[in-house]
Amino acid sequence: MEATRRTQGSGNPGTTVDYDYDGHECEHLQSLRMCLLDAIHALYIKALAILPYAAGNSCFLRALFVAGHCYGLMDPVSNIILSSVWYDINFPPEEQYTADSAQTIYATEGIDGILDTSIMCRVEYRSLAGLVFMFHSIYQTISSVHKALEYLYFWNCDLTRIIGAIPHPFDGVARAANHPQHSAFESFLSSLSPEKVTHLCSLLQTKPDGRISHAHWIELRETLCNERVSTTVRYAAHSLSLEARMQVLRKKSAFVDKLAFIRIELERVLRKYCDQHPWEPSYQLDIICGVHVESKTFYPPRFYHANFLASAVAYCPMSAHSSSLNSGSCLGYESTCIFGPWALSLGRMLGVVDFIILPA
Repeated sequence: MEATRRTQGSGNPGTTVDYDYDGHECEHLQSLRMCLLDAIHALYIKALAILPYAAGNSCFLRALFVAGHCYGLMDPVSNIILSSVWYDINFPPEEQYTADSAQTIYATEGIDGILDTSIMCRVEYRSLAGLVFMFHSIYQTISSVHKALEYLYFWNCDLTRIIGAIPHPFDGVARAANHPQHSAFESFLSSLSPEKVTHLCSLLQTKPDGRISHAHWIELRETLCNERVSTTVRYAAHSLSLEARMQVLRKKSAFVDKLAFIRIELERVLRKYCDQHPWEPSYQLDIICGVHVESKTFYPPRFYHANFLASAVAYCPMSAHSSSLNSGSCLGYESTCIFGPWALSLGRMLGVVDFIILPA
């Protein structure tokens, strides 16, 4: 069994005490890994929260799900946005359907929001794999997975403090993280000069309202458009049969309908929340970040739990929403809405809604 050493303090590896953790996937290691994945998930939510109004569209969300990894030359949130924009510009979705079901799912899920969070979990797992590989590349004398996870937890997944310790910190990182264009992405990261990184960091700074400015967003995309892309991986595309294509279209249509239904119900709950809290701003639904549906039978009642990001628009009197609250679906429902105080400093508010659809 390999001896793992716990570092005293949260600085660089130094004085250590022996512990055995890496012989097998013990409960402590599993718990540490899950804590890190929770922290990484929060980084992705923050990245979505600080986007400009027009940035959280289907193309960006698709790029984030496929290749928005959080390792790189900047802080993790900036890395997520940078890698997503870079992939969106250089590898846009193809219009033709392919037999790659994963790509089909990505393209479908990125229409307006996120219903199934499993695609978000996938990119978070891959980011963690890249971070662990990068840590071991820098500290080659440390082979312990536990120690790598522990330092990543201490540093909140931010490796900028140690990234200059070796000349080529990104060799093999994207491949280890299962990036779809690992060679091109590693080449892109390695090509960035300190001056270019400083400029990109300045473009990703948020305004007083907690968001990246639209002008900076446009300049960021223009800057990345000028970066040369090489050594791309080409995947063989196999045309789907007519029956398979029709099945994909049916699933996509069902997803769009479900997402539209969830959006209508969430907007209804937000209007109700505004009426019940007239001293607070009026909230506008932006991005749905995951929905869990539970029902014991095929028929109502159905229990919905949804996470979402919303913008504070303006202070509105109760009468401004009373008419719209009673319009729309005739289904009965009960709901509760909570805004997390931890999101007050972000560009968008993180909200949690539980609602029940009752029989008409």
